[in-house]
Amino acid sequence: MQRPPFVVLTSLCMFAGYAFAEEVDQEGCHDLSLVKRFPGSVIVGCDSKDFDQQEFPIGHDADGNVKNKVLEGKVERVTYSHGAKTSALEVTRNYTNALKKVGFTIVASDGGIFSAKAVKGSAETWALVNSGINGEVLQTNIAVMQVQAMEQKVEANAASLLESINTSGRVAVYGINFDSNKAVVRPDSEAVLGEILKLMQENADLNLKVEGHTDNVGAAKANLKLSKERAAAVKAWLVKHGIATARLTTDGFGDTKPIGDNSTEDGRAKNRRVELVKF
Repeated sequence: MQRPPFVVLTSLCMFAGYAFAEEVDQEGCHDLSLVKRFPGSVIVGCDSKDFDQQEFPIGHDADGNVKNKVLEGKVERVTYSHGAKTSALEVTRNYTNALKKVGFTIVASDGGIFSAKAVKGSAETWALVNSGINGEVLQTNIAVMQVQAMEQKVEANAASLLESINTSGRVAVYGINFDSNKAVVRPDSEAVLGEILKLMQENADLNLKVEGHTDNVGAAKANLKLSKERAAAVKAWLVKHGIATARLTTDGFGDTKPIGDNSTEDGRAKNRRVELVKF
């Protein structure tokens, strides 16, 4: 079976309609800090995000289908346009060699597209190079991502919790923190717990089941036990602050109900949560 080529990833910038005759870079754009431009090329588009998703090809499965890995973190993207005498092979070969020299390992390669990865300590950086004809012009898209978890900038409040519960009957809550492998609520959790308390005080007919969830790090049996104990600790805090015990039930599901990818730090962070379910 013939392998299909890697697809052009839509999350990269493709800027159709630019002619190489333009001799200046797109305003506001510049070369990436990791790798510079292929000689004679012009920047026709760019993009930078403090936190975003990006697909990186990691090979093919047994049926020849492309396998992609979705990563999250800080990403820079740039699109170059090249002269008529430049080939995709020349461009990708140059970038392959350049990235190898600074410690990258090629993860997957197929024609004019390849992905590469570098690991230094706990830091992981990925690069994606995609070179091909766009109209009649050879263009190269490059994305460089520093893999990292999202910085939580929005905290839950009673109004947003109630809105989610009224919409779907449940809400995932983050910011209730415990020490590793323990079920004692940390003091830095009180702001979020205070909003749950406010929610129940302002809605006297609202009864909630507190569910505990973990990532898949550690033994499944231990995670299940820990999730139940953490849910019980949340209930105990609310009861201590005046909520009737009959209005609260608890349960724990360990790592059996993930909502994120446990192979990434951000995915594991999403899975370590408390959910409030209306009953």
